[in-house]
Amino acid sequence: MAKKPRLEKVREYIGVNKKEFATKLEITQNSYTNYINNKRTIPTELAIKIKQMYDINLDWLLTGIGEMIATGNTVKDGYEIEVLSVHASAGHGITNYVVEAVDTIILDKSLFKTPQDQDKMKLIRVSGDSMFPTLNDGDFVIIDVRTFAEYNQSHIKDSINIPYDIIEYQIENYIKDKNQKIIIYCRSWNRSAIATWKLIYMWYTDVNDLWAFDNWEWEVE
Repeated sequence: MAKKPRLEKVREYIGVNKKEFATKLEITQNSYTNYINNKRTIPTELAIKIKQMYDINLDWLLTGIGEMIATGNTVKDGYEIEVLSVHASAGHGITNYVVEAVDTIILDKSLFKTPQDQDKMKLIRVSGDSMFPTLNDGDFVIIDVRTFAEYNQSHIKDSINIPYDIIEYQIENYIKDKNQKIIIYCRSWNRSAIATWKLIYMWYTDVNDLWAFDNWEWEVE
């Protein structure tokens, strides 16, 4: 018996007929039929839309790997890294001297090119306050890796929005030059750290984590 197309599994999961599902996805019934009959490949943009609408695992939808339903940010095989209460600022050094672990973050081992010693890995906060305004327009691309809703509320002027959990699928649509200077930020830091490691793993050579939008003091829109 042939395997049921993944798109059909999603449709049955949400409980609608083919016509209704095509309407919800804003595609024609003919296009939907072509997708489930393997006459056309599901575009990444459509897969992302389905993920956002129904919390479907994007990797599963595109490749068949993993489970259909997204399970949050759980990493099955990752490094658990302590976040220290160290705040370093370019040009000023460390601005506080009481060092303790204040949080942990789990990074998938696949983001690293070689095995790492988890016990020797620590994360600290680094502000980019000396980076502005020494970089001029066009020197860098700012990527907001928060959700679309957060970005629409307010964001750094001229930044583009690629949520951290889909950045590996979308980045090359925006930045093909692997040597382009990239500045990444999120609300507090966790998501930007994950996005930074993803781009480094994809061989982007100049990726910088700006840290937190909440601490941004310059122009927003």
